[in-house]
Amino acid sequence: MINLLNTNELYGERVTTVDLKLAKNFRFRNTRATVGVDVYNLFNSDAIQDYIDTYTIDRFARLSVQFYF
Repeated sequence: MINLLNTNELYGERVTTVDLKLAKNFRFRNTRATVGVDVYNLFNSDAIQDYIDTYTIDRFARLSVQFYF
């Protein structure tokens, strides 16, 4: 086997992911509810990390509601 590149000679783009969570607490007598949204990969980095043959959604959000009794 012949190496075409020396070790640590080639680097890809820097990948920085930013996730954001916003939540609000609501109180009702003895009950508390937390409503929130999580946004993953907020700035939608398009740097190549790996080569795959399937399609993946780069950014998505999750809505959540939690009740505490």
